[in-house]
Amino acid sequence: MIGGYLRNGDTDSALIAFEEMPGKTRVSWSQMIGGLARNGDTVTARRLFDKVPCELKDVVIWTVMVDGYAKKGEMEAAREVFELMPERNCFVWSSMVCGYCKKGSVMEAEAIFKRVPVRNLEIWNSMIAGYVQNGFGEKALQAFEEMRVEGFEPDEFTIVSVLSACAQLGDLHIGKQIHNMIEYKGMVVNQFVLSGLVDMYSKCGDLVNARLVFESCNERNVFCWNAMISGFAINGKCKEVLEYLRRMEKSNI
Repeated sequence: MIGGYLRNGDTDSALIAFEEMPGKTRVSWSQMIGGLARNGDTVTARRLFDKVPCELKDVVIWTVMVDGYAKKGEMEAAREVFELMPERNCFVWSSMVCGYCKKGSVMEAEAIFKRVPVRNLEIWNSMIAGYVQNGFGEKALQAFEEMRVEGFEPDEFTIVSVLSACAQLGDLHIGKQIHNMIEYKGMVVNQFVLSGLVDMYSKCGDLVNARLVFESCNERNVFCWNAMISGFAINGKCKEVLEYLRRMEKSNI
């Protein structure tokens, strides 16, 4: 019941049901705090967080509160709770890195990243994506290389970020290396990776390969179409822009 109220944004009814609930568990506290935060009410979420009995306040509940603040961009509050955590999981480190990057505070994100005792792929992805979001393509590629030196293999999220970095820098050489790596390793190629390849080739001025990747897609989403059409536009190919706009309309995108 509480979950349904929260999904519909009815936080008042959720709170009433929660207050009336006997024998609240870790799961119910976490659900309520997280639901309030997702609905933008971090004030009430914090009030409940402060009421959680010590024996129930585990790392998940701490993480839910930090993540709620971070997703809302309230990084001072997120940092305050984060620093008080008796223990931290990988998700909360990643949440802090993402939160700072979304605010444009890349130096703060880097400082948090350097403190991570044991990094996993998700944390690396957060830092690499954060660099790209803030226009630091070279740092993103450097982090990607460091990640691989540490023994982590990229997934589709890493690949999308690294391709965006190549597109930002106009680095066709590294972009092609990434494409070759995808094919050599037989990696998962979803529509976002395909869109990233089209975007990278287009922004690097290689419309031949952009088109080859685009035409190889069995199913194209709006991002893939936009990447191809934008690629033609930035390279001055007006005829192709009109042709692909017509094709896009016919495909019911």
